[in-house]
Amino acid sequence: MKEQYVDPIETRTPEQKAQYEEINRSGKCPFCLEQFSKIHKSEILRENNSWLVTKNDTPYKGTIYHFLFVYKGKHTSNFSDLPNEDRLDLFELYDWINQTYKIKSGAFVMRYGESGNGSSVRHLHAHIVVGQNDKLKNPEPIKVKVGYQK
Repeated sequence: MKEQYVDPIETRTPEQKAQYEEINRSGKCPFCLEQFSKIHKSEILRENNSWLVTKNDTPYKGTIYHFLFVYKGKHTSNFSDLPNEDRLDLFELYDWINQTYKIKSGAFVMRYGESGNGSSVRHLHAHIVVGQNDKLKNPEPIKVKVGYQK
């Protein structure tokens, strides 16, 4: 059986689910560089030695911005596997996004390790999710899955 790099159960749209089922049939990681450019539609906004950042092709419902940071090094799903310089590279892009898009508040999310924590892709990546900052205009929260209740 081919390695499964994505979890179709954790997808947010029927199109994304179909795409992930096809990815599983291929046995290739969609976030490893040779595949990423074939699958991801949004342009790469910036990259450095270790990471790239782009807009998420399937943003969480209700977001103003949803950015995706993808690790470019050797395939891993654990932040602890990264050398220190690769960790610092992530925060260089984090700062760039916040400055460039004038983001004053948001959420920075990174799931890691085994799937089953809400992550749909088993490749180290992170998100900046920005919603409206006025619950009086719309009290509906943006929902980001980070696991399941015990």
